[in-house]
Amino acid sequence: MPLLFLQVAVAVAAFDPEFVHRHTVNCVKSIATKYLEEYNTIAISGLVNKLTDNIYRQLNTNNSINYDILTNDWVAKELTSGIYKSGIIWNKITEFNEKVISDLKSNTPFLFVIFFPDITKDDGDNEVLATFDLYVELHNAGETPRTIIVLPLINKFNRKLFISVLKKVYIPSLGMYDVTVISPRIQYFRPKRKLKKTIHLVSDLYTWFPFTNGQCDQCMELSFLDTWTDEPNGQFQYDRNLFPQKIPNTFSKCPLIFHPHEELHTGRTNIEWIILNATFTSLNVTLICIKNKTYHDAFLLGMLGNTIKIWHYLNGEDNFMKLSITQPHIYSDFKVVVHCPKKHVLYGNFHKVFKSSLWVLFFVTCIISSVVNYIIHKTIRFELPDFREISYNFYFIWSILTSVSVPKIPRITRVRLFFVLLLFYALIMSTIFQSFFTSFLTEPVMERGIANIEELIRNNLTVFSENEIILAAFSDFSINGASILNFGGITIQMSNNPIENFLNIENSAVLTTEMDMKFKISSRMRLEKPCSFNFHSQTTQSVLFQGFSPFQEAFNFKIMRSFESGLFIKYLDDYVSSDININGTLTGDKIRRYEQEEYFAIDLQHLRIVFYIHLFGMAVSIFAFIFEIVLFKIFKYSSL
Repeated sequence: MPLLFLQVAVAVAAFDPEFVHRHTVNCVKSIATKYLEEYNTIAISGLVNKLTDNIYRQLNTNNSINYDILTNDWVAKELTSGIYKSGIIWNKITEFNEKVISDLKSNTPFLFVIFFPDITKDDGDNEVLATFDLYVELHNAGETPRTIIVLPLINKFNRKLFISVLKKVYIPSLGMYDVTVISPRIQYFRPKRKLKKTIHLVSDLYTWFPFTNGQCDQCMELSFLDTWTDEPNGQFQYDRNLFPQKIPNTFSKCPLIFHPHEELHTGRTNIEWIILNATFTSLNVTLICIKNKTYHDAFLLGMLGNTIKIWHYLNGEDNFMKLSITQPHIYSDFKVVVHCPKKHVLYGNFHKVFKSSLWVLFFVTCIISSVVNYIIHKTIRFELPDFREISYNFYFIWSILTSVSVPKIPRITRVRLFFVLLLFYALIMSTIFQSFFTSFLTEPVMERGIANIEELIRNNLTVFSENEIILAAFSDFSINGASILNFGGITIQMSNNPIENFLNIENSAVLTTEMDMKFKISSRMRLEKPCSFNFHSQTTQSVLFQGFSPFQEAFNFKIMRSFESGLFIKYLDDYVSSDININGTLTGDKIRRYEQEEYFAIDLQHLRIVFYIHLFGMAVSIFAFIFEIVLFKIFKYSSL
């Protein structure tokens, strides 16, 4: 927002006040002709004095604004003569401000002129401040016109007083960072072959750079720009740029007061802080994070689409301030992250089958079989007297148990019944083992997941979220300092660590952004992939600067360079790969649903033992089958 400041310092004896005013108006006209388009509007604000006492209206030459037109004012005539078809809006101080602001916004003013025709000691700061009323309202309305301040002051004391006030108070608070001082002076010129000097009124143009040499938004010295004279027809001696770039790319450690919606930690556990700190470090500013303060240079925001409402401290009172985003930003979506649905095995819960009771039954059966086998061996005579060893009886039992045929079925009824029982037992065990391992080859079904807001409400889950996310998602919803909100039946609990709460609490969800879901949550869940669904709106993450902040342009430049060079990707990769110290070891086990109702978790250690037993039984079966063939061959050979 370039600002042009005209200061006139002339001798009373040389020029009358009206001529000085004409000179300043012509200077403004010359600058406007050079830098503005023909269709741009001019807004004028000025003090009342003996020269402009009768100027009390708004003027427009094309009747787009219907105010009373007084044609006897030479200021308006000069500025509208031949160049401004869209006309001039004139505002006497504090008069019609509300109406003028409305008209200026609709006509998009490009030039704003403030006249100080005269000022005395008695006027004081109130009169000076009143002159800026219209500019202040334009500033608050978000308008950014180029501005010219005309000071045709006669008294040197008044000029010095005004400049001091302007530098220390109004320039920083109003964001007038590009200031060009045009100071008319008397120039003595001696033509050739003449002894007598002639007097001319010329203007030396100066400016100040508020961020050089560590000035940090203060004007300490002036730099010469150019000289303007109204003869012939007005011209610039050096033809230099009167609106040079005043905002540097680095700020010499100047402080920048920063306001987050959550308490940012300076460690590596907050990705916003990493990106923000890296960007502002490249600007060479001292970043100061303060939450409860009246004035802030910048706000870190998550916002709803392109329109935002932020919690803002203004004169000690809480107010909502609606603004529009204009700087580079990252679009993302609001996400509700929930625990993923768990697998449901079609063949039931085998974990309950393979418990201690099964192992007791198994070993008791083995002991009873051994005892019965020994009794049979001692009390019953087999048809094959050559094979009455106890090993032969054990061989019979294991052959039947493992579904392997025997060389000869015993004829005694009790022995047959015993072997039939063992056969049933073997079939049952074989069925259990086969179905158990077959279940791992069967595609499991999934628990019904939560895929929308209605299901979230139906399951009565607690939704955790950061303060910033809630303010962005429900910008029209009054917070009033509450720690728990209820929005559309959803219980939302604000938390400083919502992700950790979500990972450690089973029946919970977290409202966050897609960026947080990809990096914050994924880095904590390690190998697990979070499940989520879209919330109702898109969000934007950015930094919003206060008013016409000098940091905004430099920040935008750095942000664009960071995007183009891939620095953001590097920041995010560093964040994900860094060791994040959080409470407890959060792995995939933390988000699994343990045995509840029909859903269960399989103990892999237990499964390994069962697999070894089954593998041992198969080995015994193969060995018994081979041993049976060998015995049969031996028996056949011995019977010859």
